[in-house]
Amino acid sequence: MPLVRRLPLHLLIILAAVWLTTSGLAQNRQPATGSLTGGAVEEAYRKARAAESTKDYAEAARQYGKVLSISPALHQIRANLGLMFFLQGDYGRAIEELRRALAGDRMLVTAHLFLGMSLLETGQAAAAIGPLEAATRLAPRDSAARFQLARACYLAELYPRAQRELEAIGDREPVSADALFLLGRVHLKLSMAAYDRLKEQHPDNYRIYQLLGENYALQSQYGAAISNYRKAIARNPGARGLWLKLGEAQ
Repeated sequence: MPLVRRLPLHLLIILAAVWLTTSGLAQNRQPATGSLTGGAVEEAYRKARAAESTKDYAEAARQYGKVLSISPALHQIRANLGLMFFLQGDYGRAIEELRRALAGDRMLVTAHLFLGMSLLETGQAAAAIGPLEAATRLAPRDSAARFQLARACYLAELYPRAQRELEAIGDREPVSADALFLLGRVHLKLSMAAYDRLKEQHPDNYRIYQLLGENYALQSQYGAAISNYRKAIARNPGARGLWLKLGEAQ
């Protein structure tokens, strides 16, 4: 599914744009006061921000590159450059520049977040967890960062961890449809894993058929539900509640 595998580029651009304009963690995305010294640096930076505002990310990247060619130690500018590559779908170059930015300044929330997202988009879910954990440590109330961390945990098949991260979002604010969808996916995976363990460790136990019956009943597939309830009763006629379940399904 696109949500938990790769996101279409246009959706990633929307997500990044919304985060950068609404999150208090966009961190000003400006280098420290006084660090943009020199006419050429200031002019290139001004052009980069202007290009960003018109969504000309290729030109913005070119101008940020000019700034760095003169002042390579401006780590926030390098993070901005990485973000421009991310917004163009050039995840390899985004990863390279964001890692370089973080090598100079480990406190850049945007760099951690978009490094993690770039790794996710290149199929490196396990590697994405570290940067996304860093983003949530630096910005514990930012739901976008925590959602991406949950997404990485899901793709790395760390389902209990993904569940905890998603539920942490809901503890503080209304949860987005995407987060609730992913939480449903996590619960489904956990349920399937529990069912597989039940079959493996307790083969032909009546609980297997009771669980199947309840699942079919929830889907209004009453014929299949009745069949499985009867199998459960045949294996344990005295099991509490099974006869009631069978009666409700008939």
